[in-house]
Amino acid sequence: PQKRSGAANQHRRPRYPNKHGSSARRRHPEKTQWFYDFVSQENKASMLDPAGSVLQDEFYHKFRVPYDMFLELVAETRRDPRFAYADESTPRRGPQPHPLELKVMAALRRVALGVSLDGLVDMAGLSKATLHRFISDWEQWFVERYYDKWVKLPEGSELHEAVELFRRVGLPGCVSSMDV
Repeated sequence: PQKRSGAANQHRRPRYPNKHGSSARRRHPEKTQWFYDFVSQENKASMLDPAGSVLQDEFYHKFRVPYDMFLELVAETRRDPRFAYADESTPRRGPQPHPLELKVMAALRRVALGVSLDGLVDMAGLSKATLHRFISDWEQWFVERYYDKWVKLPEGSELHEAVELFRRVGLPGCVSSMDV
């Protein structure tokens, strides 16, 4: 194999030491379409417009939550001490964490559509290790916080209707179904 010339090496992305002292390439999520469309200040006003916008519809289609609910989830995530490591607004030495908004978007996309971590790496512009750690923590937090609020098993007449519906489609004794 031939060695690269010095000029070719000048165009490589910078490398930063990780916790083990070796270097890894730092990604630039601020160059992703997600960042431009949904996080950057350029589109923030459009996303917050109560009249709605094409970007709001696109956001809902991609992440299955309205943009204002997404902002609430980001704010609640930011307030929870277990996510201090993931929050770019927490002062620290060294490279700052990537935007929390992108991490929450990646977690929502995974929950909504079951997108693999490899797919999310390209969409969010974040490393697989970053996404794996954050999404694992965030999904557990999300279930602890929202399961009882949003997941209800049928009771009373609703239970009887569910049993009948599932019996008709060949699932006798079934009362509910959910994606996990």
